[in-house]
Amino acid sequence: VEMDGEIDMDNMEAQLKMIEENMEGLNAKSKGELTEAMLKLKSSPGSQNGTGLLQTVIAMKVREIYEKLSAWR
Repeated sequence: VEMDGEIDMDNMEAQLKMIEENMEGLNAKSKGELTEAMLKLKSSPGSQNGTGLLQTVIAMKVREIYEKLSAWR
C-alpha cells in the first residue's frame, strides 16, 4: 500500500470509500468497514496520512489470519 499525499479531512469519508473500493483482498466483514473504522479514529494521529490507513488494513488482515487459525484448531 502506498499513499502519496494526505487525506482531506473535510472530504475524508468520500476519499476513504474510494480507496476502499479499489483495494482487493481486504476481506472486510461488511462493505465500508475500513471507512467506518477510519472515521471512528478521525482525530487520532496518522488519520490524515497513510499511517492510520495502513494500521487499519493490517488490523483487518491480522483478524483474518486469527480467525482462520482459530477455525483450523
